[in-house]
Amino acid sequence: MHDVVKTWLVGAQYGIGAVMLLMLPVCGSMTDGDRPLGAANVFLLALWLSILHLLATIHEIAADSWGKSYVHHKYTLY
Repeated sequence: MHDVVKTWLVGAQYGIGAVMLLMLPVCGSMTDGDRPLGAANVFLLALWLSILHLLATIHEIAADSWGKSYVHHKYTLY
């Protein structure tokens, strides 16, 4: 079980890093003071942030299940 959970943890971390790298052009165009913010950039930013939030949630669940697997059964609530 530990190997499966570690796979989810590492995969989510790589996914978060890839999404952050893919967000660079969109975030860079938002900080330019010369151009107005377009609807396409707003949509892309919302899309990337939604994917980033999903990957962070997957990482959180995998980390919780990995930690729970280390806790002895007498310390669990159920």
